[in-house]
Amino acid sequence: MPLDNLANTKEQLKHFFKLNKLNVSKNLLTLPTILHTVKELEKKFAVTDHSPSIVEIEKIYFRFAQAIENKELTSISNREWRMSPYIFWYQNGESKPLGSNYDFISQYINWLKRNSTPGNWRKLIHVFLRDYNQRSNYKLIFQQISCVIREELDSCSKKNNLIRWTERDRQINLFSRDFCLNKAIDSFIQDANCDWDEFAILSGLHGDLGQTGYAESIGKELLNKINTLPSEELLNATINYYFNNGQIRFNDHRVKLIEALLSPWATNAYKISSELKKRVHDILIENFKDPRIIAHQRNGWRSVNQSSLQIMLRWLVGDSIEQFFDIVDQMALDHQWKYRKAFWMAYFARGYLDEAWFALGPDAQYYAETHFGNKLSFGKIVKECSSNQSVLIIKIKDLVFAEWSHNGKCRAWLTTDPSCPSHYKDNYSGSNLKAKSLKIVPHYQTDGIQHQGSENYSWQEKLNDFIYQHTGIKVYHYDFRI
Repeated sequence: MPLDNLANTKEQLKHFFKLNKLNVSKNLLTLPTILHTVKELEKKFAVTDHSPSIVEIEKIYFRFAQAIENKELTSISNREWRMSPYIFWYQNGESKPLGSNYDFISQYINWLKRNSTPGNWRKLIHVFLRDYNQRSNYKLIFQQISCVIREELDSCSKKNNLIRWTERDRQINLFSRDFCLNKAIDSFIQDANCDWDEFAILSGLHGDLGQTGYAESIGKELLNKINTLPSEELLNATINYYFNNGQIRFNDHRVKLIEALLSPWATNAYKISSELKKRVHDILIENFKDPRIIAHQRNGWRSVNQSSLQIMLRWLVGDSIEQFFDIVDQMALDHQWKYRKAFWMAYFARGYLDEAWFALGPDAQYYAETHFGNKLSFGKIVKECSSNQSVLIIKIKDLVFAEWSHNGKCRAWLTTDPSCPSHYKDNYSGSNLKAKSLKIVPHYQTDGIQHQGSENYSWQEKLNDFIYQHTGIKVYHYDFRI
């Protein structure tokens, strides 16, 4: 809880008291008492004090390892037993963690029952939740610990400092013997309204506990549920759970997270709203960038399976067409644009466009950067074109098209042609995008096609026939009619 902004801290404390249904007097939040209040809250509600340093952990680990080897656990001091939960799952080389030793855990539990203070129990709770991912490797040990914790919490009086953990366990099922996470997910969705900060208070998963262990397991279970039976509720919950305050939680889940968020669109079996589709699209682009760019393929989208990648690439094809025509609409007030857009969107709607990219001239670059900031991916035409011209580059099977703005032609090349433009370049020259190309209308003397007779669908039908002859792909007249 930050203390550098007094007003903000007061508001957070008020919210904390309200959420936990505590009575608070007006005088409690005055400046002289605010630091004391925070310390008391930490003492009452935190899992434990700060974890020991790695030097302390190693020292305690070797002390216990030697005692176990020499069968001298009776020589361990109370202070050493008190700190022992921190070394349960400490890994020293290839040796098994001490927590896997049933006799050691049993002796610790016996000691804990003889020295049953809230502080000692909070240390065990902290380690249990922090290292919850170990449960699959040491199921019986974790079941034993969860049962011991729950037994203690169930016996707590209302005045006991562990009572908040009793309430959390009943609400969220934190210490379930079968490790079921359904109640935790339900609580995040329903009780916390998919708000991580509220859920952290409800669950006690503050600080490092919000970045690993139990919290991480909830994230994994959300991904499993989406992959099994996706729904809008689960998609929204997963986005809120993983993306919090501009940061990504659990970076190690990157690949599975991307694949899970895109999985509902792998088939037509699930109906997801266009608003949620846009949210998934935007959050992936914002955090993992445009997968068409090689640098982002090697980073944010590295190892993502092809089926998921193709879903995103298909969306980006549509983005490029929409964005290109939105931008050139501002640069060229020409009635032709709605016809050109309708034509290419007809191919996109049927899934026929393999790739789309656009390059902007200086005027359009300025407009795009002014109105869209860094949210768009595009190339730049750096020479040999008018400052207000731009071009859309589209690939359909073995054909690549350059659709020029204003009164520019639409040109086509075979992908095997050395003059064929490449997609996803940073910079282009106008001459390369106007290089000698295929004749689209056989009896014409020149290459490419002008956009004449838009209202009569003249050029559209000619270009449609050309695409069909070269690819076998065809859209129908009514697909691109306005």
